Amino acid sequence: MIAASAENAPGSRRPTIVRWGDSLTQQGDDARLSALTRAAVLNAGVGGETSTTVAARMGAIPVTAHVSAGSRPGEHLLSFISPADFRPLLQGSGTANSLLAGWLDGVPGVVFPREDVAGDHVFVADDESRTPRAGRAAFIPDVHDAYLSGIGVLWVGRNNFSDMRTVIEDLGAMVARLTTDRFLVLTVLHGEGDHPLSTTGRAITTLNAAISATWTDHVLDVDEELRRVYAVQEEEAWVVPARIRKDAVHLTAEGQSAVSELIAAACRQRGWV
Repeated sequence: MIAASAENAPGSRRPTIVRWGDSLTQQGDDARLSALTRAAVLNAGVGGETSTTVAARMGAIPVTAHVSAGSRPGEHLLSFISPADFRPLLQGSGTANSLLAGWLDGVPGVVFPREDVAGDHVFVADDESRTPRAGRAAFIPDVHDAYLSGIGVLWVGRNNFSDMRTVIEDLGAMVARLTTDRFLVLTVLHGEGDHPLSTTGRAITTLNAAISATWTDHVLDVDEELRRVYAVQEEEAWVVPARIRKDAVHLTAEGQSAVSELIAAACRQRGWV
């Protein structure tokens, strides 16, 4: 299960902000966001993920695995088939023991990595008398309610921005997975080399336009705001300025603090915090 911390337990009066995304989310300034909003912040960011793998980890889109019998009762070997590069056990799982609870072919249990085969996993059923069928099977992650009912901040697409249709579909599935209408969809950053006239720059601009047209009042255009606020004199603000980037894409501490301030302002403006 993607578990909530004790301070975010159900029944708490403290608002909760849940951040879903890739490394830009994982590296977010959660302390700053919490201080500005007085909200508990849950970070479900995992570096390197596409919009599809984030959506899969959220339980928003189907996950398929190949299942075979293990050497022990109740143990089953599995290799995840789709989506490609689905990784259920990284830091975004919210667990400290590298275990992810869920349902395999409708059977509840936990998944953990195999020590002998890199990239493969083991599923152990909660009840040894119930076994998933061998072959192709669906896996559904067990995501704690707090990760779905809190104020959602969805920041995906930087790692697959060239596939606009997929990013929009994944975001739609993620929004549908939430159990609240309090959510923000953040735009994709123009990084170094993503000048609007370049192939990558045009793809990001087109994707951001689609995001804005689809989610309108729920959109937080962090890309535009960071470029507008931090562009130095005589610098064309076509990409996120180098002064708040530590590499081609990722933000410095100052840049991440600015993103947290933008999120906090958007939440306050909507009366969510």
